[in-house]
Amino acid sequence: MTKVLLDTDKAAVIGAVSGATVTDAGTPASDDKVLIQDTSDSDNLKYVNVSDLPDQDISGKANLASPTFTGTVVLPDGQALVTPALGTPASGVLTNATGLPVGGLADGTDGELITWDASGEAAVVAAGTADQVLTSNGAGAAPTFQDAGGSSFVGVRVVETTEQTLSSNDVFAFGAEEFDTNDFHDNSTNNSRITIPSGLGGTYLIGATLSTDREEYFSLQLNRTLTIGGASTLSSASGLNEQASTTTLRQLVEGDYIEMFASGGGLTTKDTPATNMWVYKVN
Repeated sequence: MTKVLLDTDKAAVIGAVSGATVTDAGTPASDDKVLIQDTSDSDNLKYVNVSDLPDQDISGKANLASPTFTGTVVLPDGQALVTPALGTPASGVLTNATGLPVGGLADGTDGELITWDASGEAAVVAAGTADQVLTSNGAGAAPTFQDAGGSSFVGVRVVETTEQTLSSNDVFAFGAEEFDTNDFHDNSTNNSRITIPSGLGGTYLIGATLSTDREEYFSLQLNRTLTIGGASTLSSASGLNEQASTTTLRQLVEGDYIEMFASGGGLTTKDTPATNMWVYKVN
């Protein structure tokens, strides 16, 4: 039986030799000789320097236990490495890899999610805070955690703080707020107005109520140019206070403001704070 001494770093290039035993000879120097099959004469073997060994297809070559290869290893169709220990390769593409365990992923930051950016490259979604929800930002933009929408109330309700005696076309003043989610109103500056804040344009339900003791009329005006609602009380022969209300639905933009105007011959309000004005954003 013929013995061929080879280093396992180059075992992949050994030709299939009938009746030969391949033995690990340790790490060779670059000028060491190894015996390989002569490609120009399949019946003969030849010696070559280790440094001259090319990368070759290893199908049908010697079968070594736990080999170590350098260079390029090419497997023919239908063949695969069985439970290989690949070590820590510098690069690789796992296009058809399956069964990758979660533990095999690189460590990250707790609460973050994996996504792909507009260039199709892997990226992370920053962790959100409690009660936030993952929200799509459309094609080409990574999702983000944001405050839950759809259930947050946006609006204001203002009331008078004292009875008012007004002439025709005077505006009602409102010195207090029952609620104001986004600074729609100021109790001292332009306190007759409810103004749509920046970024909050949309569809609003708008309403107002007048409380008085005689037949009176009021109107709601948008930007002091357009009447968008109004109502009147009935004559009260008994001297009892009456209320009149109006409600309307309008599309408003930021900076629009609503005011309540006295009409007719003027009026005096009653039952403070029953006279009020409000808006509620519905969309």
